[in-house]
Amino acid sequence: MMEFGPVSSWTNSYWGGAYTAAAGCLVFGALPRLRDHRRTRDAVLLGLGLGLHLLSRPFESVLVLLGVMLFLAPDWKNAGRAGAIAALVCAPFGGIVLAHDKAVTGACTTLPYSLSQYQYGVPASFTFQPHPVPHKELTREQGLDYKMQRAFRAREVDDFQTYFARLVYRIRYLRFFLYPPLYLALIVYLVRVRNYRFAWVALTLLLLALGTNFYPLFLPHYVAGVACLFVLVSVEGLRRIGPAAARVLVYLCVVQFVFSYFTYSQREPEPRIEVNRQLAKTPGKLLVLVRYWPNHIFQQEWVYNAADIDGSRIVWARDLGDAEDRKLVHYYPDRTILLLEPDARPPKLSPYKPEPPRPPEKKEEKKPPPKIVFEPVL
Repeated sequence: MMEFGPVSSWTNSYWGGAYTAAAGCLVFGALPRLRDHRRTRDAVLLGLGLGLHLLSRPFESVLVLLGVMLFLAPDWKNAGRAGAIAALVCAPFGGIVLAHDKAVTGACTTLPYSLSQYQYGVPASFTFQPHPVPHKELTREQGLDYKMQRAFRAREVDDFQTYFARLVYRIRYLRFFLYPPLYLALIVYLVRVRNYRFAWVALTLLLLALGTNFYPLFLPHYVAGVACLFVLVSVEGLRRIGPAAARVLVYLCVVQFVFSYFTYSQREPEPRIEVNRQLAKTPGKLLVLVRYWPNHIFQQEWVYNAADIDGSRIVWARDLGDAEDRKLVHYYPDRTILLLEPDARPPKLSPYKPEPPRPPEKKEEKKPPPKIVFEPVL
């Protein structure tokens, strides 16, 4: 509750994390039950968890599946039936992925990631691949995003040194999954591993770390599927460290949570909240043109629309200049047009007024060059 609750980015953003973590709980919660009881119900839950994880993190699902195979490997002779049931349950989710790809990109085997890389050069490619090259003209913000994602990589293609340096750098992300007082519990857990079952937890976490390290950027929701394993490590470490020491560590975690919650609750509300309040008071259908200032931070995007854009009460679009804006204004004749300048402090929402057309520039008449007359020299 403290680690992934009210002050976590997973519960305060649309980037995901909690959904994938829940899918991971289904996967890794089913494994020990399958080993101990071999029930059909647990095999179904395993397949359900893998399928849900596939919908949100396709690449990391391969790594999670490898972790599952590592767990079942010692008893692989009895894992065939459970594996078949899990595969059958997971298959419809694979069909959803293929249908989604077909609807978005036109080809079942072309992921939206791949199409975005081809068109806009983002997201960044794996470190063993060359940089993607955009095939569309980029806006200023898109161009900055492309340059930023290219800068994630220290060199064109990884070598062992850059790969290992990035892996070491990412150790700091432990703080997202474990409060600092629990680092001691993690150390105790690793030191006191005595059997394959507990060593497997560390191996699976290492597998996710090594696999995701091939992508130059890291965000915690990439490995949300193993969040439950971090919880398991902390609980088991506390159990092994002894009641008195464990109680002290838990109290320290409570102190950190209270401090974080107080600090978080004192923050000013997001500018987007106030803008949404103003829009909620504006009647009728709206078209909001977002005009970024030259100093705009390109990660702070304001243009997000529902899947059914034309059916939405509010349509968001980037201001691309009067010529392009008029196309949208004519397309939505029944909407009130507003202009939002999010880089103003506070963000400024006002009626949209197109700039008056500039008079055509007068072309200067070209004067004929002076006539040169050559005179004979006496």
